[in-house]
Amino acid sequence: MSHVELVWANLRRRPLHALLGLICAALVFTLYGLGFGITAGLRRAPSAAPAGFGQQLEAIVMVVSAVGMALILILTASATAQALRLRMPEFGILKALGFSHRRMTALVIAEACAPCVAGAVLGLTAAPILFAALTISLPPLAQLPSPVYAVDKLAIAVAASVLFPMLGSVIPLRKLLRVEAFAAMTGRVETLRAASTIEHRRSRRSIAAPARPAPATSSFGSGAVTSLLRQVVVVSRIGLSTVHTRIKGALLIVAGVSFLAFVLLYVLSMAEGIRTSILDSGDPARAILRPQSTSWLQDGRLPDGVLRIAAEARGVARSADGSVLVEAVYNGVIGLDPRDGSRRRPVMLMGVGPNWREMTPSFRLLSGRFPNAGSRELLAGYKARETFSDLDDNVVTYRGEQWQIVGTFSTRGWWSGYLLGDYAEVRSHAGSSADTAILAKLQSPASFDRFRDSVVNRLPPSVKVEREPDFYAGFWKSLPKSLVYIVYLLSGIIAIGVITGITQVVHAALEERRREIAILRVVGFDRRAVAASVVLESLLLALLGSLIGSALVWLSVDGSYHYGAWSSFQSTVNGHLLLLAMGWASAIAMIGTVPMAVRTMRKSEREALADLRESEEGQLVFDAAKEKEPPALNRGLLLNQQVAT
Repeated sequence: MSHVELVWANLRRRPLHALLGLICAALVFTLYGLGFGITAGLRRAPSAAPAGFGQQLEAIVMVVSAVGMALILILTASATAQALRLRMPEFGILKALGFSHRRMTALVIAEACAPCVAGAVLGLTAAPILFAALTISLPPLAQLPSPVYAVDKLAIAVAASVLFPMLGSVIPLRKLLRVEAFAAMTGRVETLRAASTIEHRRSRRSIAAPARPAPATSSFGSGAVTSLLRQVVVVSRIGLSTVHTRIKGALLIVAGVSFLAFVLLYVLSMAEGIRTSILDSGDPARAILRPQSTSWLQDGRLPDGVLRIAAEARGVARSADGSVLVEAVYNGVIGLDPRDGSRRRPVMLMGVGPNWREMTPSFRLLSGRFPNAGSRELLAGYKARETFSDLDDNVVTYRGEQWQIVGTFSTRGWWSGYLLGDYAEVRSHAGSSADTAILAKLQSPASFDRFRDSVVNRLPPSVKVEREPDFYAGFWKSLPKSLVYIVYLLSGIIAIGVITGITQVVHAALEERRREIAILRVVGFDRRAVAASVVLESLLLALLGSLIGSALVWLSVDGSYHYGAWSSFQSTVNGHLLLLAMGWASAIAMIGTVPMAVRTMRKSEREALADLRESEEGQLVFDAAKEKEPPALNRGLLLNQQVAT
């Protein structure tokens, strides 16, 4: 029989493992194709996305691809090791028939590489099709170019689809080649017997407590529920006590979910930092008058006379000297160089009047002084200080002239990433004769309706009046969120890959624990308790992975400074994101485990007895073989030795 026939026969005999391996590889290479394909397209059309988007996407894809390949390595090693353990007698027979180490190596590597290579071809083919389908359901993605594959990226993908399965097969293959033919024929049963003996010794005390649990009944009274919960606890303790014997599978679940949580929270922590900063900026006791046509203040201009109308309105607060607290502001843009070495970014420069500080209770002057009226002086927010290197020299260039940084300030929310200057000076250098917004301090938040009613009939239709928190909520909604959509897309694909990995790990674990589960069923444990313990074990491992991934994001990203939407912000990892990661982990653990648990639960006690009897009879047969080798086997071994010599 040729290698191809042997490989195909084994893949057909274990279709679930081969299918799950193919799905995992296809998902990883779909991510690879989407990320690097879109990045290559952006190099051809850099104007199709926001500035710096291509570099951010390429960095994310490199991390995702590297970890995805590592997961393929772990999954291949786990699946190969488990397959070799279960097929040890078969390989012993092949050795006895004269298969050399080279042929055995080629056979194992071919079986490991076949699903991965097929998955790579499927993933790279599916990536452009998937992107085209997503642009229909997610319109923000339509602005990105379609994936284009570079020759070097395709070569890397082909090499990785072969190299990583080969690396994952090295350790199991070395163990196989060191085993003699007769030992290989009997090694599987010895392994099962040793594991079963260890499990029996560790769980004897737990099983002895309920000498024979009450059989399951159809009633759901408190006594039945309590008994079932006790059985779940006992069986779960037995399963968790033997996790170290299935350490590769457990590590695969933890690593896969950790990777998912890291990718999901890494970018969402930045989006959360922007969201919390923007939504925390508005003062309920302040109204804003802005152009109706846009939510971005630097893009709009107000007609003349709006400031006078706002100052004459009812409900406006007054300062100690009796003047109304109404200020015109001008929002311009100044270019600054980020500390990360990327290209110059546009940052908001806001010109404010003398009453702005009194109208902003959260304003704090951290160092220096406030800019003098009529001077080219600016005040830098502390977040802008941390983000842009230009501010270290306390001199920046705006409209071809140098402006001096005379201090640092902080406010609540978004404005800490701005630069502040004198209103008249900033507007004159911008060459504008119109304001971008009018801010009015109200007597109380309840005074807004009175203020709006007194001005709405006097203002032109192009001016909108709203509470400041409502303006910032609309500003957040108006921001493009293409990167967030892509992160959810990547996370969804990774989640499917992790689900397939969990399914394969649980399936392999149930095959290894087949005798243990049969014993539990025979001594009276409820099938629901056994199934629930399988789900609980997977759920605990997934939650552990989500906590590890969240902790890595928190340690590496939380509190770091970034640029976005004409300002600076800090990444935020809060309880909301932690619950999101745990929810994703719980969902994929349940989806990946419940089908296998249901399959286990459907087994009747008669089938459990058959499994146990089959295992016991197999042990007796191999015990007899160990005491006295069959003549045919002796002749086969002798012939093999003669051929080898």
